[in-house]
Amino acid sequence: MIARTFQCFAVAAALAQVGSAGAAPLPPVPPLDICGAVARVQWLPPLTEPAIRGMSGSAGIDRQWPARLAVVLDNSCTDDPEARALATMFLRGSVGGLDRDLAPDQALLLLPEVAPEAVTLGRTLCVSDFRVSGDEGGTWTRFAALMQLPAALGPASLKRCGR
Repeated sequence: MIARTFQCFAVAAALAQVGSAGAAPLPPVPPLDICGAVARVQWLPPLTEPAIRGMSGSAGIDRQWPARLAVVLDNSCTDDPEARALATMFLRGSVGGLDRDLAPDQALLLLPEVAPEAVTLGRTLCVSDFRVSGDEGGTWTRFAALMQLPAALGPASLKRCGR
């Protein structure tokens, strides 16, 4: 009985050490300049998540996100397709189903503080210096500028992206 109690105590102590280990930040995602035809849009209201007791990093404190616009771009065009795939992977699951069935050439962006009327389905959206960061407590995004073009990019325009 004493040996069993000691084993349980040892396991509990080991788990407590794992839980208090340092935060695990996301691997760096290079900044993206990306364009594509707006395929799907979803408005995400401001969000506050309470701290998770005993967690390190941002999960251990109350977290807040501003209102965001989730956007899926078709035929996304960027100089760094690997960074696009990494950013999209990190953002999956945070947009309530908008990220289902993404094709390899699609990109998922979370644009903080962008009003839904700023983006129109079918038109080309270009976002410069899009960045993704975070840890086990959440994912944050930012960008320098966005521009919406009057029509979707045609095949000739995509040739400059190696397609």
